[in-house]
Amino acid sequence: MSFEYTAEQKDAIAQAGNMVIVACPGSGKTTVIVEKIKQDLVSLPHYQGIIGITFTKKASKEITQKITKGCFSINSSFIGTIDQFCLSEIIYPFGRHAFSMPHQELECIKFQDLPQSVLDELQSNFGANNVSQMSSNFIEVSQFLFMKGIILLNFTSQLAQFVLSKSNSCQRYIAARYKAIYIDEYQDTSSEQHRLFLSILNYGLKGIVVGDINQSIYKWRDGKPEYLLQLSERSDFAKHTIYINHRCHPSITNYANRLLEPNSQLTKCDHKRIYHARFTGTQLDAFKQVEQIVYKLREKYTELKYSDIAILVRNNISLELFDEHLPLPHVVYRENPLHNSNSSHLQMCHDILKFRYDLAWSATDIVEKYCEKKSQKHKSQLIDVIKICRDIEQSALVIYIKNLCPLLLESELTQTEFEILSQVIENKKFINMYTTTESINVMTVHKSKGLEFKAVFIMDLYQYIFPKYDFTTWEIDDYEQELNLLFVGVTRAINHCFLITTASRLNSNLELKDGAPSVFMDLPNIKGLYTDLTR
Repeated sequence: MSFEYTAEQKDAIAQAGNMVIVACPGSGKTTVIVEKIKQDLVSLPHYQGIIGITFTKKASKEITQKITKGCFSINSSFIGTIDQFCLSEIIYPFGRHAFSMPHQELECIKFQDLPQSVLDELQSNFGANNVSQMSSNFIEVSQFLFMKGIILLNFTSQLAQFVLSKSNSCQRYIAARYKAIYIDEYQDTSSEQHRLFLSILNYGLKGIVVGDINQSIYKWRDGKPEYLLQLSERSDFAKHTIYINHRCHPSITNYANRLLEPNSQLTKCDHKRIYHARFTGTQLDAFKQVEQIVYKLREKYTELKYSDIAILVRNNISLELFDEHLPLPHVVYRENPLHNSNSSHLQMCHDILKFRYDLAWSATDIVEKYCEKKSQKHKSQLIDVIKICRDIEQSALVIYIKNLCPLLLESELTQTEFEILSQVIENKKFINMYTTTESINVMTVHKSKGLEFKAVFIMDLYQYIFPKYDFTTWEIDDYEQELNLLFVGVTRAINHCFLITTASRLNSNLELKDGAPSVFMDLPNIKGLYTDLTR
């Protein structure tokens, strides 16, 4: 069956030049981005490409696969996260032009992972005990760390902008290599990322940004939705809106839209697939109720797999409760220091672990990713070495992967990287994230951004928890951001969405508290749009 673009999708694809695409959840924005990138690539010589910035590595992989599936080459393009772009295209190759040659190989790490000796020197030389204090002496601190072979992950966008401004070679490279820059999820772009984007446009690149103010959920880490609005109001940027949600059941779309806009137009539908439920007991009792609902769903919809289901929570405390007490097969998605790292060494370690536990991964894919320029004979030898990974004892796994690093990347793991690898392999909770057992997905609502599931359970809809309160003032921390977060959670659901509370709740100290429902459960604009399962 052929795919038919909607009228607004066609308009966005056909638009030339700079543009802002405002895209609601499930609107097919990835399809539009991919089609526009293909149009750019077909007109470029082999040595030129585009920059594609995504919010997550998963989104980068999805876009890459869709482009290459159409036999388009991305060898001269960059598709990845903003941190990966800043590091691989600006800081690593041109940082020495802004400072000078570092005394050792560069390594990108977070502030909290800095060696104590470096922290002591930062305090002694700059009076800096935290990231905020370092910001006031950004250039001096960055140069000090750079010469020690350290790039601070917290400052990659700011550092990239500085290097770009100082290096004529970097400016010429960006202008000659790339002809367009695409940035997704622009509503969560920070001040420094926005300034970097504007700087890159000065070198003749076309700029396309995609976002949705209603999905702005990262103000707490400097995500500023106003930048999306500013670009959409510029005369040199065309604006296109893609507003039809093709993902969710109409009743779910109706509910989600009314959360944000009380007078939004409702789509006629025969069934309500969004449910409110308030159960007796605490979260521990809710787990049992969720189990029964899942059982009935899978009995009615026999094709529904555990992996089609997600349980979304507001905070990490609930993640641990679910992990310990949910009586269904499940995997909890935590912050994985391998997956979240911008180190090529740790990315390789992550891929090797995926290969070990996921039979869908092949050793050939890993070799092609990291050893593209090696001879075919050398590649075949490396493939045989990597295949051993699936049979090696768990106790020998850390050393095995450590020894693989110089074979694939021609450089050793640093001590910090080795410690991170050991931390992941020795922690069963991290290893569970790599297994392919048929399991329900448990994660925070923030982490669910960009994903979709046939059935979604949203938990923690209690007063003080969701929306989150500032306990110094006993007021809601940021009502708009919290409502956006619920909107994001609800629109992850394709067919069914359950919003659940209990009469009591356990706090972070496992103390019993009143389970007063969230204000979000009683908004006047959602009355009549859900089925009540309260028992």
